[in-house]
Amino acid sequence: MGSNGTLLDVTSDNGELCDQYKLNITIYNTIQNDDILRILLDYITLPVISIFGILGNILNLFILGQKHMKTSLDRMEHSVYMGLMSLAASDMVQCFCIMTLIYAMPQYIHPLTALQRLHEFFYSYRIAFCNMFLFNSTWLTVLMAIGRYVAICHPIRARSFVKVRVTFLLILLILLTSVIVSLPYFWQFYMKDYQCSEIYDELSRPPDHCQCIISYRLPLPSHVEFHRRYHYFWIAIEFFVPLCLLVFCNICLIRSLKQSYQMQQQYRANQARDPSLRITPTLVAVIVFFIILISPAEILKFIPDGVWTSSSGERTVKSISNILQALNAAVNFILYCVINVHFRNTIKQIVCCKKKDSHLVMGSMRSDQIRTNHTTILYDAETEL
Repeated sequence: MGSNGTLLDVTSDNGELCDQYKLNITIYNTIQNDDILRILLDYITLPVISIFGILGNILNLFILGQKHMKTSLDRMEHSVYMGLMSLAASDMVQCFCIMTLIYAMPQYIHPLTALQRLHEFFYSYRIAFCNMFLFNSTWLTVLMAIGRYVAICHPIRARSFVKVRVTFLLILLILLTSVIVSLPYFWQFYMKDYQCSEIYDELSRPPDHCQCIISYRLPLPSHVEFHRRYHYFWIAIEFFVPLCLLVFCNICLIRSLKQSYQMQQQYRANQARDPSLRITPTLVAVIVFFIILISPAEILKFIPDGVWTSSSGERTVKSISNILQALNAAVNFILYCVINVHFRNTIKQIVCCKKKDSHLVMGSMRSDQIRTNHTTILYDAETEL
């Protein structure tokens, strides 16, 4: 088998399990016994953060969708909440994709089913899916930052085009763009079926009735120069351009927050609390954590492969960068709970309402039981009379 092919699966043409042969498929380098750090990073820390991110973003979607979160907000604030919900959905999928990076293909032969073929397809293109949803989350953050900057610093202009409908269309446009610009990552692989006898010698091949499914890794698209240009194009549109926009918007938002707090200190008795002040600090924190957690992984893309003195050091650094990206997708729930008072109050209202409803149900059951017992006693008394 050529170096550009990666064996994914071995199956029987008639669907029977090839029990007499086992193929050892090695996707990742063998983990050495002393490589405890990488085991801790890849197989413990990364899955825990990813699972927490999936659950946290599900809670974000549920809580941000509550009516309590949207009361006393104008259409510009509604647009921000729509962006936060879209970001939660994108981050949830991204956490799932990042979690799958550590898993290799099954090292056994099994019948080919539709679910297994779907698993092989996702395994081949999991990095492409990670990049696609990372791009989507990045530009959703940029969209909210620009919208908030315009709403705070240019409020008159903002009311003419910062609308819920426009925000919804821009979110769809960002999703479509993320799919289009990520297509070259999907072009890196293609899957093809072979008879195992065609690619193995007599000593190592499985039985003749087994079928091998191979995923071939190809240069983009068979052109080294295109690959190099696309690599720098991706870094520019996925990192540097968003980074410049986010830094600019964040500086302006922090200045506006400082001015707002100063005005509140001076006119606290006569000025009502601005509802936008519960949204802007949240967005500022999201942007700051995004810049801190995403930048290391993007900077690593500029380091040539020959710079690393050892493969174990390179794998460790890349594992840490994957953890930072997973943290960026998982940390928003904690940020909302810490910074956004309205978010915390909504959680309390949901929990308290459920407790109150359970108490009301129990009280109603007890009162019904009392009324039933009282009726029974009266009925018995009337019968005796």
